[in-house]
Amino acid sequence: MGKKRKNEKKDKEGIRGQGGKNASSGSGSGSSQSGPLLKVSRKKGLQATWHDAETRRLCCTISGVLSRDECDLLTAKLQGGWNGAAWDFATSRGPKHGEAERHHKRLRWHDCDVARALWEDSGLEDVCRKALPRLEIEEQQPGGPEALGRSPLCLSPDIRCYTYERGDVFGTHYDDSATVSYERALRSPAKSQSSYKEDNGRVGARYSTEYTLLLYLNGGGGGGDTLVGGETNFYAEARHGGKLLYSIRPSAGMVLLHRHGHECLLHESAEVVRGKKVVLRTDVVFTQA
Repeated sequence: MGKKRKNEKKDKEGIRGQGGKNASSGSGSGSSQSGPLLKVSRKKGLQATWHDAETRRLCCTISGVLSRDECDLLTAKLQGGWNGAAWDFATSRGPKHGEAERHHKRLRWHDCDVARALWEDSGLEDVCRKALPRLEIEEQQPGGPEALGRSPLCLSPDIRCYTYERGDVFGTHYDDSATVSYERALRSPAKSQSSYKEDNGRVGARYSTEYTLLLYLNGGGGGGDTLVGGETNFYAEARHGGKLLYSIRPSAGMVLLHRHGHECLLHESAEVVRGKKVVLRTDVVFTQA
């Protein structure tokens, strides 16, 4: 799984640092225009549904992380940009140049408040800690304790919002892992003194992201939603026939998590046929060894 794929098309956002040209230069707080950008209620009974039922590692969805009202409010707040960031167009040179076909609008900014609220306040952290696998540590001794495996820590503050209108698409590609410098604001103050010291000790340390997180802000019908198309489709490698493995239809408030880096599946955002698709993107950060 660790071998580099030939002619692979990557989501360049997955490897760009936090100070990329589309990132906000702010301090990481999303507190400005009209109070907190994301204020959510805690959801009970969240469960992960694995689409790779045998491995339970590559792709899962969690429904109901945000309510439709919460999705609509977030979408409305982002219409004019946020925290100094403005909407631009994400494009590419196309498959002839080895790049995935891409054209849609994008907003990107650095925001610890959104990362923390989505992770902690909604209940997403609890379900991810239970559902996501512990990842192996490189050079770990055979038979070493599973407790040494790397586990979910927080969400990346590198926040992106994409809107796809009729005809917009993001062709087949792979997402790369990114490196995140830990900030104290990424998690709420811990209740125990030992955990508090542990969190403070992480500040400035660099951690890797392991899963792409997509939060769909519309879809699924209801509330005048007219979206048709825009599915997130996952494919087998060409040497395995290139067949469609899973097709995830957008539904307001649902989170899609899929492995990225060397285990990433080839995937796409299918063409929007009618209406508009709105999705929030970040990544799940894992602990070190």
